[in-house]
Amino acid sequence: MSEQIFETTYAQMTDGDLARVLRDRRDLMPEARKALDLEIQRRGLDAAQLHQLRPHSIDKPWSHTRFGRFSKKIGIEQMRTKRIRGAWLVPLIALSFLFAAALDHFGILKLFWPIIFTASIAVFTVWGHWDLNRRPWFWLTIAAVAAAHVTYFYFFGWPWGNRWVPAMTIAGLCNIDLIAVFALIYFIEKRLGGRPDGVARFGE
Repeated sequence: MSEQIFETTYAQMTDGDLARVLRDRRDLMPEARKALDLEIQRRGLDAAQLHQLRPHSIDKPWSHTRFGRFSKKIGIEQMRTKRIRGAWLVPLIALSFLFAAALDHFGILKLFWPIIFTASIAVFTVWGHWDLNRRPWFWLTIAAVAAAHVTYFYFFGWPWGNRWVPAMTIAGLCNIDLIAVFALIYFIEKRLGGRPDGVARFGE
């Protein structure tokens, strides 16, 4: 796999993201290790200190989202308790690189972020509402949300085209999108006579 792909990916990461990758550095491909070291050096970071800051899990993109009582109603607060263990980081990154390489091979690398963004919203929504998995309307809603994303990206594309986008910007977009989808599911559930306010959500 091209070292340039790794360099581009690491350049978009925050220092915290690099610390997460550094945690499993020995499991990376040689090209990935070299690109990681170069990025750490380029930023003037102390690899030893960065190594000590290795987190045990991936920060959730909604970790700084605060909407008070409404946030709790729609399930965002409950999602804060859910974690993606660090052990999943390496295979997720590897799959992302392979997927990007495959798209690049077919000359459609510009579809990488639209696909990842759409899939992430669907996965996080299902993960956060798994207790609704037996309700047909829930899956219809997920399908409608995915279709809406596909339609938007088909007509408008990724807003930044092929330009580099800061990780925090993408995380912010993911925040807004997740809140909107969670709110939609909350109102549909309430409309259909789902859980009344105060009843436990997400296995509480």
